[in-house]
Amino acid sequence: MRLPTVFISYNPSVESEETLAMRLHTLGGVNGFQMLLPDRFQNNNGITSETQRRINIADYFVLFSTKPKLSNVVLAEINYAWERWHDQRRVLVIYDDETGRTLTGADHFTEIFI
Repeated sequence: MRLPTVFISYNPSVESEETLAMRLHTLGGVNGFQMLLPDRFQNNNGITSETQRRINIADYFVLFSTKPKLSNVVLAEINYAWERWHDQRRVLVIYDDETGRTLTGADHFTEIFI
């Protein structure tokens, strides 16, 4: 049985979210999952064609959104994932209980509070 491929996103200017994403990427990888991260080396303002390619091959999209302001690049990524699958069970947004909902401009995802 093939394990799912997971695309992990985070706000580029939030170090704690990036750390969570990197750790999940590592843990998933050593346990047999194919883990993908966004292409943020060239551009933090918009979704790159490489990031789109990675979302296209993923089975799930996971976003860490723990700070009050969501970046435009992350909003573009989550909207792209929704347009790709039209299945909110495959698009997961992980919020911080204390901060609450931070995502506006996208409606089709499953919310998880930690």
